[in-house]
Amino acid sequence: MSTLISHPNQLRPGIALVSISRMSTLCETVAPRYNELARFFSIRAGYGAAVTALQAYVDAGTVDVVLAAGSNGAYLRDNLSVPVVMVKVNGFDVLNAITQAITAWPGETIGLVLHESVSRELANLSGWLNVALKQRAYRSIDEVRAAVDTLAAEGCTVIIGPGMACDLALQAGLQCVFLYSIGAVEEAFERSIELARMSRQKESKRVRLNTIVAHLRDGVAAFDEDGQLEVVNPAMLDLLGLNRSSDVASQLLGAVGPHLRETLDADSPSNERIEQIGGRSLIVNCVPIVEHGSRSGAVVTVQDTLIAQRIDRSLRTNQRPKHLVARHNLADLIGGSPELERVRWLAGASAAHDATVLLTGESGTGKE
Repeated sequence: MSTLISHPNQLRPGIALVSISRMSTLCETVAPRYNELARFFSIRAGYGAAVTALQAYVDAGTVDVVLAAGSNGAYLRDNLSVPVVMVKVNGFDVLNAITQAITAWPGETIGLVLHESVSRELANLSGWLNVALKQRAYRSIDEVRAAVDTLAAEGCTVIIGPGMACDLALQAGLQCVFLYSIGAVEEAFERSIELARMSRQKESKRVRLNTIVAHLRDGVAAFDEDGQLEVVNPAMLDLLGLNRSSDVASQLLGAVGPHLRETLDADSPSNERIEQIGGRSLIVNCVPIVEHGSRSGAVVTVQDTLIAQRIDRSLRTNQRPKHLVARHNLADLIGGSPELERVRWLAGASAAHDATVLLTGESGTGKE
């Protein structure tokens, strides 16, 4: 079951709070304090059921980060495409829980259930604390059950651990102390919000860049270091004449693969190569993508030579010195002889092209 526990505002990042047991209540208590910074969704499920519930949010772009704890969080981290922030238990939380157990049930044997590994430091401190303390680690829901059963069999009457361990302890007639503190949850909330904010910024930049690339007249395609296609714009498909309904990546590699491989192998650009591809004359460029001093891929650009020629002519025309602008037009020529009519025709034909014209004739014949 999922519940929206903050006001809907699409400008704020979305964070899913996922827990099976007592952690849900603790998260839902903390969430209202951060309502101005994020939207929170409480999902009371675990493992496969949580993945199924979350996938709809992820596909819709509603959830940017998932907050969870213990083996449930580890499972989600391995099975979701969005970041998972874990609620971390620190030494203060453990000592505080032990103190609560000693105060409430002095002289009782305490069983501590920790995620992934036991604490050697606590084993050494148990004598100093004057408490009988046994530890077990877990990585799955079944191991939580096994840990509680083992500790109970070893004489532990108080269980300190995650919510499920506490629930199992109560079912077995034991006492329990919930391991996670509100401070640990608040710290996880702050990490989640910061990560979600950064994720939103990164996604915004990606969308902006993709929009720009999609509207370029030049063809653009980006590849990772292994030569796998990451992004390609419509202009590239049109210029190369690729079939959109077939494997675009394979077609693209067939067309520009040699340039891409040359750039990735030599770690140097391949610039302004004129190639005949798909019956068109194209200018192909390929340059490496360098991030933090290391090559991470390459970008290939393709331009139609006809467009390049038109741009070149336009630039040269616009940059032509003003003093070369004609002071007279053909109508100013006086005369109607066949020779002069031919001059008019040649002048008109030449004026339609951006080319240098050589005028010959004796001095005084009116070449200017």
